[in-house]
Amino acid sequence: MEGAGVSREGTPMSPAPVLALWRQGPPAKKRYKVVLFFEVEILDARTREKLCFLDKVEPNATIAEIKSLFNKARPWGSTVGWW
Repeated sequence: MEGAGVSREGTPMSPAPVLALWRQGPPAKKRYKVVLFFEVEILDARTREKLCFLDKVEPNATIAEIKSLFNKARPWGSTVGWW
């Protein structure tokens, strides 16, 4: 019984020699998360004049969020200068 757990030299064989072959490599490098922002120009509907330029708008921003950003940038909206 040569293959029954004892090698020819008389030393016991390891129970799972295949597991010793798997070596855990270095940990994977963390990739940096790329942040994507949009730039939004708000134009007057009649004159196509630029009313406001919003920088760093998130891609998943809703119309309500863009309206609130516009109102923060120009508190009186597009009525400034019409009087």
